Amino acid sequence: MNRHSIAFLALFFAPLGCKASFSSVYQPKNILAEAPHGSPYTKSQIAKAIYRGFLSKGWSLLEQTDEVIMGRLRWLEHDVTVKIPFDERSYEIIPVSISKGLRDDSKNASEELVHRRYNHWVNMLDKAIRTSLLSQRITSLPIIESEGAVVVTEQPLVLNAPVPPTSSSTSATTENTNSALSTPETAPKP
Repeated sequence: MNRHSIAFLALFFAPLGCKASFSSVYQPKNILAEAPHGSPYTKSQIAKAIYRGFLSKGWSLLEQTDEVIMGRLRWLEHDVTVKIPFDERSYEIIPVSISKGLRDDSKNASEELVHRRYNHWVNMLDKAIRTSLLSQRITSLPIIESEGAVVVTEQPLVLNAPVPPTSSSTSATTENTNSALSTPETAPKP
């Protein structure tokens, strides 16, 4: 290839590599499923999940009230601030400010366009919040151990319930196991 061909190809493909991809603002609104035992999540659980989402994805907490949490993410020269209004049933991630490098300021856009990186950050924050809520739900479920297996149940755990009688073979097996595990000093003498 000669110099002119290389220069032509460089001029032709250079704009393709530099063009940023913009799309409409991703603004998730999540209607939450009920917490364990059919009760809604509490505001405290939602706020804790939002806070954990911020921490896990590198966002910093700016302001918190009983119904709104604001957070900021700084990455290189970019700065994003969002507010998240919430209640027991839902939350929504709303952009407050987006740095100039992440916005498409062209005059021909009919809606606000942002760089795909902003949408990626908000999507990852949303997933982290939902994951935190799910982990709260799972850890609050009663866990019952039954014959060596662990069973997670949606039913409330009943304490002080009558315990079914054990068979005498179970106690004999326990005694045999205990004597087999005894050390020579504590082993029963024949």
